Amino acid sequence: MTPESSEQLGNHLRELRAKRHVKLRDVEEQSGASGSYISQVEQGKRHPSAELLRKIAPVYGASVKELLTKLHNVTVLLDT
Repeated sequence: MTPESSEQLGNHLRELRAKRHVKLRDVEEQSGASGSYISQVEQGKRHPSAELLRKIAPVYGASVKELLTKLHNVTVLLDT
């Protein structure tokens, strides 16, 4: 994942979370990932693993494929 695509994904995740009125703490509790890590992903500072995306996607109300298809220059090879 490029820095540009990480930023795009982070922006998309933040928008989805705001739209669903979900707090960062809710994502943390439901996914098992730390809130600071999720925050860094949303800021585009970290590249999330496929496993993390699988854990957080339902919290954001999307599939992993839906999260990734919003990105430019990323090929989606997932069956989710």
